[in-house]
Amino acid sequence: MWGEVYTSMLADIPGVRPQAVPTDCVTNYTLYGVLIEPSEFGLSRSELAEALRLDGIGARPYFHPPVHEHPCYSNGGAPRPRELPLTKWVSARVLCLPILPKRPLDCAERIAREYDRFTRMPCR
Repeated sequence: MWGEVYTSMLADIPGVRPQAVPTDCVTNYTLYGVLIEPSEFGLSRSELAEALRLDGIGARPYFHPPVHEHPCYSNGGAPRPRELPLTKWVSARVLCLPILPKRPLDCAERIAREYDRFTRMPCR
């Protein structure tokens, strides 16, 4: 499965935290999100998404902006009751990788290898 390939290949890359699934849960991997910590990885989530896009990989941010910042929750211009700093932090770092179940698993391996390649770039 794509998710298992991503999890195993991304687990040891500094600044990349793969999606965790509790042992008593099952996922269909509709989305596969990773958290990117720019100070450790060397690229922001947006910079990584763009670099992957240039390599033909359609990774994209999710939950950005966070739902509580959408205009329909603006409270008519009144101050928001909560700023939700952790939600904002996660929103700025989540990148969802493509899940293409009809494609061979070596496609998932190629995508995961791109992360490792970016950690070794001399311009970091």
